[in-house]
Amino acid sequence: WCSLHVNSGGEDLTIKEGKRNVVYEGDGAVEGGASLYFRSSSYWGFSSTGDFMDDNNHQNTRFVEAVESTSISALYSTARLSPLTLTYFHSCLENGSYEVSLHFAEIQFTNDSTSQSLGRRIFDIYIQGNLVEKDFNIKDLALGAQVPLARRYNASVTNNILEICFKWVGRGTTRIPRSGVYGPLVSAISVNPYLRSCSTGEKKNVTVYIVVGVLAIFGILSIAIILWWKGCLKGRKNGYMAPEYALWGYLSDKADVYSFGVVALEIVSGKNNNNYIPSNNCVCLLDWACHLQLSGELKELIDERMGSEVNKEAERMVRVALWCTNASPSLRPLMSEVVSMLEGEIPVPDVIPEPSNYTDDLRFKAMRDFHREKQSQISSGGQTQNTTTIQSDVHSSSTFTGQST
Repeated sequence: WCSLHVNSGGEDLTIKEGKRNVVYEGDGAVEGGASLYFRSSSYWGFSSTGDFMDDNNHQNTRFVEAVESTSISALYSTARLSPLTLTYFHSCLENGSYEVSLHFAEIQFTNDSTSQSLGRRIFDIYIQGNLVEKDFNIKDLALGAQVPLARRYNASVTNNILEICFKWVGRGTTRIPRSGVYGPLVSAISVNPYLRSCSTGEKKNVTVYIVVGVLAIFGILSIAIILWWKGCLKGRKNGYMAPEYALWGYLSDKADVYSFGVVALEIVSGKNNNNYIPSNNCVCLLDWACHLQLSGELKELIDERMGSEVNKEAERMVRVALWCTNASPSLRPLMSEVVSMLEGEIPVPDVIPEPSNYTDDLRFKAMRDFHREKQSQISSGGQTQNTTTIQSDVHSSSTFTGQST
């Protein structure tokens, strides 16, 4: 699973978000005091603790609140309450980065001048054990009661479990507008993968496809490099070879990491490293990528066919690729680090080549030599062809003169 949508205190509800319909699963049928609810079909649930004081309700049924109003959408017309703590969890979520959207509407207070408007609900919010909101007041932040309020947070899942906790710590009113009106209140919860698309059980995010594809290519390149080293393969493929091997024949343990970086650039840009020469100042795709990084314009490298919604993800992959293609083998990452960076688990270092040494970069020396040799061969071939043509013309002219005589 890679998403979670809950209609707290209500029934299952379908909401149109952009071009797709999203089902917010409801928990309105669950009532009572301290309780534990688990929806086994989608691996999420909640736990609630405490008892509302002096509310004359010994059955503890006031844990779901609903209001009939035409001014707010159905998603905000219901809410789940708790006198002490309310914790939602998902126990089978893919590891990675997520955007958590919490939806609120203060539906127990009013906006008039009566005592119904004087209450103050204050609570704290924790995500993955981290305090993200201190003394959270729905009405103040929404600038009124019965006004929708959505707050977004980033969360990292590393053990397949996401936990969102709302906690009352004794602040705010407890008897206004009536006894027992206090504690956490939440209308809905939405959890989506960060910078990637997902449909539960059907689609994986863009990064997963990229990682699988480039890792498969990485394995192929590793075999190809070994065969190359053994002399089993012929041809000039300097654009994919680590500079230490292309120049001196030294096969380091990071040579395949370099090749991986080049292929990753080709995947993101949709261009061939050896054949793409955008200007006289660049000899290959990697050379151009380094120029774009220096100027802070890496987005120009991304293939337009990928769409703007994956720009940040693609830019992260470009930065990883540039680190993989460092001229020094010792400065290239391990493949385990590459995978973690592509999945967003660890940050990508900013790798910018020194401008003073850039023109002498060893990565492009072999490519420049190759292009000069190729250009020389083309020029020599043209001169040879011209000489042959002139000699042929002279021979034909002499023959014609002899026949005339």
